Amino acid sequence: MFGSVGNINAQPCTLSAPHHVVDCAVSYRHMRKHVPTSAQIDLEQLLGTYAPPPQVEAPKRIRNDKRLGFRIRQRRHELHMSLEQLGHAIGCTYQQMQKYETGKNAIKATLLPTFATALDVPLTWFFEGLEA
Repeated sequence: MFGSVGNINAQPCTLSAPHHVVDCAVSYRHMRKHVPTSAQIDLEQLLGTYAPPPQVEAPKRIRNDKRLGFRIRQRRHELHMSLEQLGHAIGCTYQQMQKYETGKNAIKATLLPTFATALDVPLTWFFEGLEA
C-alpha cells in the first residue's frame, strides 16, 4: 500500500497513542517537503466536497472608505508628497496615513477640512464619485 514516490519511500501515518499526533505531523511535513506539488492530491476536489467561499460584496461604507483613500493617494502623488509630509500636515503618523489611504481606517468628518487644506482641494472634492 505504501510504495515509493520518486526515490522517496512514503511512510504510513502511525496512530498508536500517545505520539500519533507527532507521527502524523512529521509524515505530513515529510510529504509536503519531498513530494512535488503536482503529485499531491487535494482530497476535497477528489471527493467533490470542495466549495469555493462565496464572494461577498463589501458594505458601501467600506467601499467609500477605500475610494476616498485612493483619491487621497492619487492627489498626494500629484503633489509629490510623501506619507510623512501629508501625515505631518494632518497631524498624524505616516502609519495612520497608510491606513487612511488603504481604507483600513475611516477618515473622520472633522479631518476632511484639514485634508482639503493639505491637498489644496475644495471640500466637495472628497465626495465626487462616491456612492450615495
